[in-house]
Amino acid sequence: KFAFMSMGLRGCTVFAPLCFLIWAKGKVDGKYALMSIIGGSLVALILGVLNLFEIVTLPCDAVFPGVAVGLIVMIIGLFTSKGKHDLRQA
Repeated sequence: KFAFMSMGLRGCTVFAPLCFLIWAKGKVDGKYALMSIIGGSLVALILGVLNLFEIVTLPCDAVFPGVAVGLIVMIIGLFTSKGKHDLRQA
């Protein structure tokens, strides 16, 4: 269970920022990528440990809420910094 939680932590840390780097390059401020990395990792770690010790039972693995938090933070970053980066690229 620890090995799968370790793999999930690595996946949810990189997934959202990397997807936005590929498909929305330059449209999201770097601080949102950092918040996505930290937030997604913390959610996956906390829920994974709680599920591991059977304090909380989840219907899915803890990596999915971690990825969801990372994606939500990156989407918020996309909408809040929408006009700022478009002017600089033109």
